[in-house]
Amino acid sequence: MLGGGEQFVLCHIEVQSKKGKGDLPLRMFEYFYKIYDKYKIPITAIAILADENRNYRPVLYRQEFMGTELIYKFNSYKIIEQSEEALRADPNPFAVVALTALMAIKHKDRDDEQLKDIKHDLYEEMMKRKMEKSVRQGIYDFLSYYVQFENPDMMRNFEKEIELTIPIYRDSYIAVKN
Repeated sequence: MLGGGEQFVLCHIEVQSKKGKGDLPLRMFEYFYKIYDKYKIPITAIAILADENRNYRPVLYRQEFMGTELIYKFNSYKIIEQSEEALRADPNPFAVVALTALMAIKHKDRDDEQLKDIKHDLYEEMMKRKMEKSVRQGIYDFLSYYVQFENPDMMRNFEKEIELTIPIYRDSYIAVKN
């Protein structure tokens, strides 16, 4: 804030992986007015769209009735439109999350062995970035469970393989769940 005082801003983030009923714009508006009604401070909103449909990109909610009109615009971030190369080059930890979602969309029909290779690649991308241990753990959890294997034994194999790489990253240890 220009006067040197504190100002709080709220950020409403909505993640959607399927078009669903097409009610995302309405939900975005409803959450906006509920949050604003409670806190009365500025709010920014972003819809993170993790679906495959390149044509689905809602950015506003509009309501009209007898001369009264309401238009609520919000930001959107479409995973499928992101560049894999740009995400790999981006040092921001969120880039690994977006890259994981992008790879899941692009490679949804891969077999477990191919998915395991993709997960290893994403794990390496995560380890390249400097971040707090708690952030790294959160991203690891997302990576581990966002891309699902058909065979549950593959997850155990993946985690065992990751455990073997831990000495390389002593200062960035991740608690692997057994």
